[in-house]
This record gives sequence, C-alpha cells and structure tokens, in this order.
Amino acid sequence: MFVNNTFARNSTSRGLDAEIYTNSSVGEPTSFYNNIIVVGAKGQTAVYCDNFNTTTLPVFFSNDVYAPGSTKYGGICPDQTGTNGNISADPKFVNANKRNYELLSGSPAINAGTNSAPHIPKKDLAGYQEL
Repeated sequence: MFVNNTFARNSTSRGLDAEIYTNSSVGEPTSFYNNIIVVGAKGQTAVYCDNFNTTTLPVFFSNDVYAPGSTKYGGICPDQTGTNGNISADPKFVNANKRNYELLSGSPAINAGTNSAPHIPKKDLAGYQEL
C-alpha cells in the first residue's frame, strides 16, 4: 500500500523504464492513495503493471499520474485517469530540476487526495494539517 507519496525521476531495473513497476501478489491488490507520480524522462511509463505472478490489478484512488509525452499506465494496467478521483495534470513542483517537489500555489494536486485513505497522517511533511 502506498499512501501520500511523491514519485519522480525514478527508474526500474527490469529493463522497463518506469517510475513505478508493480506486480500484485496473489490475493490482495497493491493500493495507491493520494500519490503524485511524474515521469522523469520522455518515453518513460509512469506506472507499469506486470502479470508475472498474477493478473490481480492494483487499485488507484486520488492519485496524480502525470506523463507528458509518455505513457501514464502500461502493461496490464488500464488508464485510471478520471476514475476514483485520479487525475493526470502537471503537479507544478517548486523546482523539480533541483529535486524540490513541494507544490506551488495553484497546483491541481493540492487537496486533490482523499482523507479516507488508510493510515493517513494528521499533518503533511510541511507541517500542514490535513483537511
């Protein structure tokens, strides 16, 4: 389960250039809540879902999966944009080139998450109270 994370400028070691490479285990699917997932390089897939062990798909709730000029969801994962609160928009980081992933005022990712996510902290890393 992944809750309230920012994934940016990552890559995988399985020969698939992706921010996140997931292969759900048999039974309970991998869950993603309130994450920002942004590809770091053109041609990279944001979320790649493999079916090595199973065809159990991960579940996505209120994530921003942004992949300008690239693929948002690959493998067996269908595009989740527009369902369960998931969006695909530039999160407007302060300075991604210097790895400052704070959100600028007016970011579409601000307050776009769900407070019903499991294990959600009372405050974010900047010390702001969750709404």
